[in-house]
Amino acid sequence: MANDKFRRGYDVQTLVDILAKMAIGGTLSVDLLADQLRLDKNSGKFRAALASARRIVQTESRIVIACEHGTLTRLDDGGIVQVATGAIQRIRRASVRSLKKLGCADYDKLDNAAKAKHDAAASHLGILAECARPSIVAKIETVAAAKSAKLTFDETIKAFRE
Repeated sequence: MANDKFRRGYDVQTLVDILAKMAIGGTLSVDLLADQLRLDKNSGKFRAALASARRIVQTESRIVIACEHGTLTRLDDGGIVQVATGAIQRIRRASVRSLKKLGCADYDKLDNAAKAKHDAAASHLGILAECARPSIVAKIETVAAAKSAKLTFDETIKAFRE
């Protein structure tokens, strides 16, 4: 049952229709799509519509569309796995950077509530950075390859500790 409150706009639906018809490995120019909708490719309206359309086709049709240097590409299964691998690397970099920023806070000047938040954030970011280290990722990949299946949480933690 569709929620009438969140009807898709014309621009979003047009982009969904176009993206859903892309062949695996197919490419489209962002300029071409913007021209077809008579929108500036750099406008917030176009960028928001394109982001919405990409999320919709991913959710409804299991189609993943990558956007790089003004070109949209429908990813094959291997490309989707590469996107996930890249996400792990970005998560590690972001968590390390955030830990460095957190270290700039004068801990002694924080009240107890802020100290608790600081400690929790440091713990969380630290575990993310550690789990995303290339050597840890390789260990987990090795265990997953030997099992030929997704690992449970406990199996992942065990691989992490070995």
